Amino acid sequence: MARPRKPTALLALTGGYDNNPGRLNASRGDEPIEQRALGDPPEHLAAPQRATWLELERIAPAGVLTFADRPIVELAAVLLARFRRAGELLPMPEVTRLQSLLAELGLTPAARSKVRVVSSKPVGRFGSIGKRPDQRPK
Repeated sequence: MARPRKPTALLALTGGYDNNPGRLNASRGDEPIEQRALGDPPEHLAAPQRATWLELERIAPAGVLTFADRPIVELAAVLLARFRRAGELLPMPEVTRLQSLLAELGLTPAARSKVRVVSSKPVGRFGSIGKRPDQRPK
């Protein structure tokens, strides 16, 4: 089975473009950019599932989860709430799917270790020298 494609936001946070500038190609350049925040949990979720949604939103790396991720976050929240309720009785395929979803959202130790925090330090006069045009301050 092929490895799933890493989301562009997560690729940028993990330094994928710095390590391999060739990744920033035409196929990624036309990708839609979602500006809206994840938002509140859907009303149809049960109370434990809504609490799990809010927890996932709180622990996710900043800037990774957006409005477009709502369906996958909902599925992860439902499975995580079910896991917490059922514990060892949760079927192994559901546990495996939950682990996969958490990794896709950058919420596993391996995925989180690859996320970089972007420095908010002010850039000096020569701070943009040697950087790609899309990385230079406006």
